[in-house]
Amino acid sequence: MTIEIEHVDATVLASLEKSGVTVNPSPATIAIIQDKFRQKQHLASAGVALPDFMEVTSLESLQAVGGAFGYPFMLKSRTGVSCLQSVSTPREKRAYSLWRYLCVCADASALGGRPTMGTATSW
Repeated sequence: MTIEIEHVDATVLASLEKSGVTVNPSPATIAIIQDKFRQKQHLASAGVALPDFMEVTSLESLQAVGGAFGYPFMLKSRTGVSCLQSVSTPREKRAYSLWRYLCVCADASALGGRPTMGTATSW
């Protein structure tokens, strides 16, 4: 079996693999690419050159990204829905709006039982 999209249940694929079905890419690989932060960590550990990135788990961590990366930076939901925002200003109200956006994405991802929140990447 060959999988060409990441929006699948890696646990089910792992069960298929255990029963003897060859699954490509492997369920373990799919699980990595389904989580954008985990994917970046994996690629960085393999020596792949990447822009700076940070995990976003709270409003405070979202606000810290601007201080660390400057503006603009890119913000994505970690898993599930393909949410993407460009953050161009450090205004408090904007940060709160983006936090709400991540919470909505996290709620959507939680329906699939996946990890939540976001990944910020410098430009």
